[in-house]
Amino acid sequence: MRFKHCKYIIMLLTLLCLTPSIFAAVIQVPADQPTIQSGIDAAVNGDTVLVADGIYKGEGNVNIDFNGKK
Repeated sequence: MRFKHCKYIIMLLTLLCLTPSIFAAVIQVPADQPTIQSGIDAAVNGDTVLVADGIYKGEGNVNIDFNGKK
């Protein structure tokens, strides 16, 4: 009987560990956001900002501020 409860506890812990990655977003620059900075601004911790190949110049693409985000 004890082992049956252990199985459910392990399943619950596994689900809780995977939950943050389920809700993480991938923000693509420039497809979703026009600049690198706007992509970072739109992201929350756990999200990925994916920047397409290219040369990015001008406002919003230089002097990037991560605003304390990981």
